[in-house]
Amino acid sequence: MKDKFLIACFARKGREMTGDSPRIAAMVLDALRKKGIEAGQFTITPVETYPDDHNELDAVVKTEISSHSRPEIVGKYSGMRHVEKIVLIVPNWRDALPPAVTTFLDQYDFNDKLIVPIVCHDGGGGKNIEGELRKFLPKTWIFPGKRSIQPILK
Repeated sequence: MKDKFLIACFARKGREMTGDSPRIAAMVLDALRKKGIEAGQFTITPVETYPDDHNELDAVVKTEISSHSRPEIVGKYSGMRHVEKIVLIVPNWRDALPPAVTTFLDQYDFNDKLIVPIVCHDGGGGKNIEGELRKFLPKTWIFPGKRSIQPILK
């Protein structure tokens, strides 16, 4: 049987190894392994590169979110049917999920799975993202947004 846990994090193309989401994903993966729990890992990376300039990035993100865009992402996670618990590590972009994360969520059946969102840079928007996940995935168990993985280790 494949991994029952999946650590999925968002990373802007070209920045897979830097930024808060991949750094937190590595810490979560390490914490799980120290508990003897194996987990798969998937980086949600958009095909198109986002601009490095903050103002340009904000304009692109604003347009994507307002148009409910689903940007293409690189690859798929092949073992999703075996996954029971997902730690989803995402930044808060304009009090919403990055649109590429929504593309990822569109690709799989998350019914009866458990998602623990960890929101980076939440600026108070973590609750909005949690609500967005609940609305988008009504048959999925969504834990309140965490900065800890303790709830899923039980």
